[in-house]
Amino acid sequence: MDYLLTALSIAISSIVSNLTFFITSKTQSDTIII
Repeated sequence: MDYLLTALSIAISSIVSNLTFFITSKTQSDTIII
């Protein structure tokens, strides 16, 4: 079960960093447009 938890936490952190990057770039794009 430990490897499942590890894979899950890796997936979650990867998703979180992708979301953070997406939000950051979207904010920068909006700022540039404005």
